[in-house]
Amino acid sequence: MLTSPIAGPIDYLILNTETNIPFYIAPFTQQGISEAHQTLERLMNDVSSNRFSDIFIFSHGWNTDWSAAVRGYKAFQENFANMRDVHGMPDHYRPLMIGVFWPSIDFVSGEAQVGPEFAGAEQDDPILDESQPNAPFAPVDPIADLTSPLSNAQSEFFRELIQKDQLNEEEAV
Repeated sequence: MLTSPIAGPIDYLILNTETNIPFYIAPFTQQGISEAHQTLERLMNDVSSNRFSDIFIFSHGWNTDWSAAVRGYKAFQENFANMRDVHGMPDHYRPLMIGVFWPSIDFVSGEAQVGPEFAGAEQDDPILDESQPNAPFAPVDPIADLTSPLSNAQSEFFRELIQKDQLNEEEAV
């Protein structure tokens, strides 16, 4: 288990003793703001270094939490390595892999969409001031977007309903 913030590739795909492919994950908030400034900075340095012949960028689909996204990315890497073993690739072939992670599950409760901690801006950075209503790192309430046109009473009622395991006929209508 990771205990310190990630500030670079999350893993390496090892094809042989000479080829290690960096695998970055770039997590973003619901507003499309990076949650891993230091990782992205290192990634941009790698991209601009011209050490890589190809760059693969992939993203998960809707209703995918952190674990499922990483499993999908790992499956891609395994199949990629198998393809290289079967078909071979030129010696100069040096790919870089980037997985994008974004909050894609509505009505999530708990930590289902939270991955490991990534190194970002300094903690005293004003951009991290969660007390500001539109701060990019303020906690996201996905239900707020749905309930914004409702009155406070209707919003509270809706929130109560979605927490129930089952609705009775009156609640469902």
